[in-house]
Amino acid sequence: MKYLHADPKIKEEAMERTRPVDVPPGRYRPEEQVMAYLESL
Repeated sequence: MKYLHADPKIKEEAMERTRPVDVPPGRYRPEEQVMAYLESL
């Protein structure tokens, strides 16, 4: 349960520490084409 209520900033920092070296830092931002496809579902 404690993980459900953890601070989102702490979660992001933890995920950043486990990021593979070949993946650029930051959040994933899908291309407009991907979003359009997902919204059409």
